[in-house]
Amino acid sequence: MPSAAGAANSSADNEALGRSKGGFSCKIHVLCDALGMPIKYLLTGGQEAECKQAYPCLKTLKPLPF
Repeated sequence: MPSAAGAANSSADNEALGRSKGGFSCKIHVLCDALGMPIKYLLTGGQEAECKQAYPCLKTLKPLPF
């Protein structure tokens, strides 16, 4: 039976939720191409720093040949 409290077997870790100054939230980190189209995204808890997500986003990219 659905409820407003969340789905059964759900947890904050599974849904990338965390506590921050603003409350209980999550952050979406997006890597975009030159046209602003999303290439990759990561979800983290609200307490995670943005600078720590740069390497995980960029490490899967392959450089373009010149």
